[in-house]
Order: sequence, then structure tokens, then C-alpha cells
Amino acid sequence: MRTLLACTLLFAASLAACGREPSAADVAQVYRAALDSLCGPLRDSSAMLVVAARTLYPPFVNNATRLVGSEAPARLIESLRRANRADSVLVHFDLLPVRQAFLDSATEERVVPLKCYTGREDCDAAWARFRAQYPGATGFVVVSRVGFSRDAGSAALVVVQHLGFLAGGASLVVLSRTPGGWRVSRVIYLVLF
Repeated sequence: MRTLLACTLLFAASLAACGREPSAADVAQVYRAALDSLCGPLRDSSAMLVVAARTLYPPFVNNATRLVGSEAPARLIESLRRANRADSVLVHFDLLPVRQAFLDSATEERVVPLKCYTGREDCDAAWARFRAQYPGATGFVVVSRVGFSRDAGSAALVVVQHLGFLAGGASLVVLSRTPGGWRVSRVIYLVLF
């Protein structure tokens, strides 16, 4: 009976370790490490991080992860897809130590380069208004939700940077948990525009 109880407890403990739920702090640290890597250190008090208030659309994340192929672990990519089944309001950005603003959908619609179909002048004017509204910001980012490995030792997300008319790109960022915190282990550039 004791052996059965010990085996049951050991099995339950191993399941808990394999299915560790990441905390809000984990999510915030993953965002910070990824954005530090792509956008420069988030410690400059004069800088501003402007973030789209909604996460990337699920079809974009699915298409982006298809471009990765075997460059990232398949189970981690599947976790990223599952985390992004539906678009949602961004959470856990309030834990980042930087001045930040959330970009509303109407402003985003006016400045996203792919939607500047009426010509460069209109798009340049929209970016000028954006920079006047958000001084210190070089552009804005749109991020996916974070996908974690089963043991929460690895994470992945898609980051899209918009820096101006036809300036920016999309990347898949893979991170690993280390004793010192989350570190970027790989950046896979998906598209530049």
C-alpha cells in the first residue's frame, strides 16, 4: 500500500512538473527579453514602447509559424499556435519597466503600412501624426500571445515591428529559461517590409 501511495505521489509530482503553468511574471519576462532583443533595451526612461492593444490575428500567427519549418521545436510551435487560437486583449505588459502606450485600433488602422493603399504621402502623414502623438517612440510593435513548452522551460512568440512606411518586419522569437531569467535563444526573421 505504501509503495502504491509513493508511486501515485511520484506520478502526480512528475505530471505537475511536466505541465507547469507559467506565471504572469514569466509572461512579462518573456515579453521583456524578446522586446529587449529586437527593440533595444527597455531601460531608457526617455524611450517609449508603443504596443498594439490587441494581439496578432490568429491567421497571421499560423502563417508565420508555417514559415519556420524545422528551425524551432515542433511542440513549442504547436503551443504557440494553441495560445493564439483567438485574438485577445494584450495582458501582462503592465509589468514592463518602461514608459508605454497602447495603440488603439483606429490609429493602428491609419499607420499599418500594408493598409496605406492610398499612396506614400498619406502614409507618411499618418506616421508623422503617430510620432507627434507618441514622442520618443520609433514605431510600434504587435505581439502574439506566448506559447510555452510543457515544462515551461522554453517559450516562443511572434513580434511584428512597424517603424514607418515599408519599414519593419516580423520575427519568431524562441526563448529559454535560465537561472538568471529568460534569454533569447533564437530569432527567426520571417518577413521584412
